[in-house]
Amino acid sequence: MNAYDFLLSLDRLDGRLIDETMDCLYPKERRSGRHVVRTLLIAVVLASLFTAAAFASDFLGFREAIIKPESIGRIPDFTVTHEDGSTETRDMSNSAGVSMTKPENAPESMQPWVENINTAAKEWSDYRREEWKRYLNEMLPNVGRFYDGSSTEEPEYVNNGDGTYTVKPVKQRIYKDPVTAPVIEYEDESSFFVISEEEYENITELSQIFYGGYYQSKYDWNYGAWDEASDAKLAEIAEKHGLRLRSGETKLYWDERPIANGAPADRCFSPEEFVRMLTERCCKGDFFKTVPTAFDKLYFLSTGSFGLCCELPVEDGAELCVYIRNTVSDEFATGNEIGAIVTDYTKYLTRTRTAPDGTELYIAQGDEDAYIYAYLDSSFMVMNVYVNPFGNNPDLKLTEDYVNQAADSFNYTNL
Repeated sequence: MNAYDFLLSLDRLDGRLIDETMDCLYPKERRSGRHVVRTLLIAVVLASLFTAAAFASDFLGFREAIIKPESIGRIPDFTVTHEDGSTETRDMSNSAGVSMTKPENAPESMQPWVENINTAAKEWSDYRREEWKRYLNEMLPNVGRFYDGSSTEEPEYVNNGDGTYTVKPVKQRIYKDPVTAPVIEYEDESSFFVISEEEYENITELSQIFYGGYYQSKYDWNYGAWDEASDAKLAEIAEKHGLRLRSGETKLYWDERPIANGAPADRCFSPEEFVRMLTERCCKGDFFKTVPTAFDKLYFLSTGSFGLCCELPVEDGAELCVYIRNTVSDEFATGNEIGAIVTDYTKYLTRTRTAPDGTELYIAQGDEDAYIYAYLDSSFMVMNVYVNPFGNNPDLKLTEDYVNQAADSFNYTNL
């Protein structure tokens, strides 16, 4: 598998989600040397972040719109060691997962749609959760509790050399510097116990069943179907709620810059060609008021939804990155498809803004990025806006004016 085939497999996962998740779970300086089975724990923590529920209070609050309620505070505090040796402990009590594909709440006129799609997503999530518990009970009868979503620390496993492993529950891992192994503080020795080699190997086996792609589902991998029975259950829920499932096929394109690094030229286009392609496939007219300076990617889903990441110039020489996901309203979106993790959702200030074409926009702005979301006639759109870290002025502060300029750069009624 080359680099671009790998990118294709992650075509709808925002790269910043991966970075932010790994920063939260394990600081960047310390990611090497992790035991392979930690993949299962990471996957379970991510899955637990992406749960479906809705708040019934003020819609205009950021949390009530796109924050995943049960994700709040799921990430533990952690300490980062900087290059100069100084340390910083980050408070993650107000951390939360954000969905860019499925709203948690909506204006009153959109409530029936939101309630229907949230109910469908919950049915599927509940089914997966119950099946996961069943697999844990069958395959990991003694250590399954470490992978049920309630724990963020995987135990240490010591090979006894006789076909068994000693399990040493971990209280915390303390990192003294970026390169040496962490100091592990274990629970009391009375909590240590022994498991069979078969159960130990089942940890990796279970991660492969649910997250490793053993089964080739007929539907998008983001749904997380792992066998024919789960495929059938997914289709049953979608039909019950009148929703369409995404197929596993996605059309993904890049701009011309990656060609030098081996990207296939027949899938790389200029910004002008991207604009034309999007207009022809998904729009009634021009979506962009001005052509972006560059596109990181553009992709189309089988349901008619699309996503893109572009670089947008604004006044004062600033250059913004804008990640857009437009999800058609009859698509079965679980909320897990595209998302991010915010460190402190309480720091996001919310407001409304009317775009030049009359579309009512809801904006939640933090110190470093902003989310703009719109409920359109036949789709739900979310934009994540931040100053381009590789642009001409990467140190500029994201101001309210910059966010407003980004919000006014699109013709929403042409979707």
